[in-house]
Amino acid sequence: MARLDRLCSEEDNDDGLWDENEREHRAELFDTLRLINDNGNMLYHRINGRGYNECQDDIQTASAMADDIRDAIVDYQMAQQRTIYDMNDRLIDAADLSVLNSCRRAHGVGHQHGDRKGCLRGTRETVLNEIESWARDFEKPPVFWLNGLAGTGKSTIAKTVSEWVFADGKLGASFFCSRDFEDRSNLHLIFPTLAFQLAHKYPTFRSVLIPLLRSNPDIVHEPLTNQMRELIVGPLKSADVWTVIVIDALDECGDEEPQSAILSVLGRFVERIPKVKFFITGRPEPRIKTGFRLPLLVNSTDTFVLHDIHPSLVHSDIRLFLKHELSEVARRRRVQGWPSDEDIDVLCHRAGGLFIYAVATVKFLDSSTRLPERQLDVIVNFPEHTGHEGKTRLNSKTFWISPEILHLELAMNCLRVMNNGLGRNLLSLPDYALNSEVGDLETRIDDRISDALRYACRSWHSHLTKTEGDVADMVSHLRTFLEEKFLVWLEVVSVLGAVRGAIVGLEQLIIWLKKVSGNEELLETARDYSRFVVTFFEPISVSATHIYHSALELSPLSSIVRKRYYCQRYSSLPRVMVGTWESWEEGIIIPSKDRCRSYTWSPCGQFIATGSFKAVEIRDPLSLELLSTIPTPGGIAGLLAYSADGRFIASLCGTSLVIWDIQTGGVAKEIDHGGAENRCLVWSLDGSTVAIVGCEGARDRTWVVRTYDVASGATHSPGTLESTDEPQLWADGTSFRVMATRWSDGTCTINIFEVGSILTETECFHIGTEYCTIGPFSQTTHRISYSDYENLAILDFRHSRYSLKEEGFFGSHCFSPDGSLFAASKFQSVHIWEYNSRRYARWRKVSIPDLSTSSLRNSLRFSPTSPSLLGYCDGILKLWRLDGPPIDAHHQSYEQFVILSRCGGYIVASHQGDRVVTTTNLLSQTPPYVIDTNIAVRELALTGNILLVLDYDTIAAWRLTKEGVVDGVCADGRARRGNTIWTIQVRSDLPRLLVQDQTVVIEEGGKAIHTYHTGTGEPLKPVQLNPRWWDHRWGGMLLGDFHVYGWDTPTKGIGPPSWDTLREGWVKDLEGNHLLWLPVEWRDYQDIASRSCGGTALWLGLTESSVVIIKF
Repeated sequence: MARLDRLCSEEDNDDGLWDENEREHRAELFDTLRLINDNGNMLYHRINGRGYNECQDDIQTASAMADDIRDAIVDYQMAQQRTIYDMNDRLIDAADLSVLNSCRRAHGVGHQHGDRKGCLRGTRETVLNEIESWARDFEKPPVFWLNGLAGTGKSTIAKTVSEWVFADGKLGASFFCSRDFEDRSNLHLIFPTLAFQLAHKYPTFRSVLIPLLRSNPDIVHEPLTNQMRELIVGPLKSADVWTVIVIDALDECGDEEPQSAILSVLGRFVERIPKVKFFITGRPEPRIKTGFRLPLLVNSTDTFVLHDIHPSLVHSDIRLFLKHELSEVARRRRVQGWPSDEDIDVLCHRAGGLFIYAVATVKFLDSSTRLPERQLDVIVNFPEHTGHEGKTRLNSKTFWISPEILHLELAMNCLRVMNNGLGRNLLSLPDYALNSEVGDLETRIDDRISDALRYACRSWHSHLTKTEGDVADMVSHLRTFLEEKFLVWLEVVSVLGAVRGAIVGLEQLIIWLKKVSGNEELLETARDYSRFVVTFFEPISVSATHIYHSALELSPLSSIVRKRYYCQRYSSLPRVMVGTWESWEEGIIIPSKDRCRSYTWSPCGQFIATGSFKAVEIRDPLSLELLSTIPTPGGIAGLLAYSADGRFIASLCGTSLVIWDIQTGGVAKEIDHGGAENRCLVWSLDGSTVAIVGCEGARDRTWVVRTYDVASGATHSPGTLESTDEPQLWADGTSFRVMATRWSDGTCTINIFEVGSILTETECFHIGTEYCTIGPFSQTTHRISYSDYENLAILDFRHSRYSLKEEGFFGSHCFSPDGSLFAASKFQSVHIWEYNSRRYARWRKVSIPDLSTSSLRNSLRFSPTSPSLLGYCDGILKLWRLDGPPIDAHHQSYEQFVILSRCGGYIVASHQGDRVVTTTNLLSQTPPYVIDTNIAVRELALTGNILLVLDYDTIAAWRLTKEGVVDGVCADGRARRGNTIWTIQVRSDLPRLLVQDQTVVIEEGGKAIHTYHTGTGEPLKPVQLNPRWWDHRWGGMLLGDFHVYGWDTPTKGIGPPSWDTLREGWVKDLEGNHLLWLPVEWRDYQDIASRSCGGTALWLGLTESSVVIIKF
């Protein structure tokens, strides 16, 4: 008591030492201590001189007072730590904070987020005392596993432990997993999230992490082993701090490993950071138990099994919890003498040792619409029942719930909440800002996005898919949402990190509209919106503002989303002046950090793996989001192949066959293969063996088959074979089969061999052509495809008949896994057939103007589980989704002319052989103007405001006005015949157009054959051509070869320092602001230039014979 008196008396003397927040925290603490002190004095005088037995109640009161003192001090320490944390945040450099915020991580996983509650005082004391002893003694093992069945209170204990470790200043980071949230159940986000929190806590940790993230931002996509080593172990060793890390509910993270991937990695590194302790909770599932039994972890772990605590202790804790919580309910609801001890006994009995039952009971009794006494009567008076009785009760009308009706109601309410609560720029984000650059983004989200709105934005579609019956009102709400709220909904899902969920939602909406509604207009809108989000997933994911600055600006002219929302752009710049897509392309280019060399689908169809010189990248086929990166220092030298269970991936790197563990990213096996060039790589179906077909002799077409035992690394070569075409290899149970072609006596045969101890021929078929190329074998239908120079055919081996014969030369071809679809490439398209009534009938065709796959082998592959197709050509990989209607894409297959005038800011564009010319003025806000020249455009030129167009035998001139239109032509947006200022017939076989100042020259064969005045068309004296004419002839013009001449570097706006980011996909200004995201196909430009012309403009010459001009 004397110590309390002294503490209270010191308060007034310390005020000058603390800031306002600290004084407030201390005042709260001392107010609590004074109250405890007064009660203590009263207690002391009451029990003075009495015996022990007479003072039992008072002794319990004194014990409770001691707990009150501890709680008050812990609350004070927590307030102190929050102040310190906030101060650390304010001291972080803005550039460093931007790097940290850009780190891919999970949100809302810390111990302070959400409505998680800790243990009630006086409960779980046995386990809490043991955990506290472990946490404070760094001589004890570095890992503590709280093992408990579902409902035993693991997360509540983890919350309590996190709070008092945080109050002690020792909590480095916490991650509360949850299967209800995509990011909180993502195994690959645990280490980046922990690193993010540790960087905010410890400046020394941050000083190591920031340079690492700057030099290798993709580390957050790398395998778990690399993440742990680079993001956690390295910085923690440098920081040299004593800290505790909490991971709750590890079993709720998606993990396909037989032993937990996180625990496998933790076991490898935990001894390297002896000052760090890991507190982990999880159910005793097989992979969790196996993980903690790993040799590297078993001796480094203390384990406490919650469900082994004596039932009487658990019963006592649950009783205390119920008594306390229901007393609060009675006080708040003003219920006297409720509940009785007998009622508490019944509830404790029915809880059966599960805290989750007690928590659910309290929520049920505290219903806002029903009296707690009646709610309690429902539970207490309801008889215990058998499983049969339970089934009868569930089928009774009294307790019957219609899921369809409730889902309909929930979906309607979600749409109402969104339609009423969503607004433009709800978080007041600055223009062009990435989400990671907004330092207080989490605070803005908490303040301005209610829990109801957050739930509605994430979950409306999951309820919608479960509705049936009369949906007229639903369609009305959907129409309002799609026509008025779609983009502002995307803003919210962007800042919540739920863009992939938005794609899933739109796909579910499409299915629902087809199945239930049948509204074709909304169906077309939903498909267009889905394509919008998929195409622009990258900018939408990283920036809510770039939904307008980038995605909307780059959307095709004919798209529904552009027509409906383009007027809502944040600003008129940036603006794509030339190069905007006319319509959606049928396929989507899959982005890659480096040029793709090989690719494959995972067996489940949920992942796409691509290999390059630097890494193997794993992507989500729905959003094309990069999920993980496996570094390959030696580079991929051959094909990629998944094991049948999807756990491993194999390829050739240098002279080794390397097998990686997908979850951890570590090398599971490395086997020397001798360095032969491989053309086929396949796993056996049981995952025990890998087979390779390699080329031994290019001239005599000799191929060697090798098999490798994955466990032992043993190599076996059953023999070699001769084939005039590349062989095809596939798994057949635990063995393999290989198909080859042979040429003999003027005809070609197709041979199939069984791969055993030797190669044994099992089937042979004569096809009667001199040469053929073969495609993959369809195992389900026993069909093969082959083509020669004139025909494509599908042969049914079982019945010796043809299922398809098609004229023409086709390149790559493949079957879908079930054999129902067949695809083959021809020139700039892929033709797809569908099997029906013993034959393949043409189903659809997809265009590929940028991928000429006719000469490629094995460049087409169907998804194992969905109607999706991958196509590969020259390092570019494209994905087609075939479950929707064909897209009428507009393609440009001829050279494009784009000219910039040297003054006035005019852009003139046309295509070779076309008669239409488009003129735009960068200096004005008037829309582009379209002119019908009435002659076939062969060449264009601009000099001042004079436009010159040359055909084979005609040259014509127009004068452009300041508004960018032609004299005498109405600016109504339609193609019109403009009033020429002069037109002259030219007599020449191959005339060319040269312009300098006021002189235009018609040149042929290096000689000037005609010379005219550009303003009047009057003939001038012939001139002698010299090199400067050629400089001016090309100055400011991009033609088919896309070489740029004569443009000076601008002195302001976008300049050379910003060009480094173009290949990465962003155009930045000199201050580092992200102005525009560039599509993947625009990053592979051949030429680039910029010029200040009423603002800065950027020109990109692309590979598809087209040009892009963007005004900033």
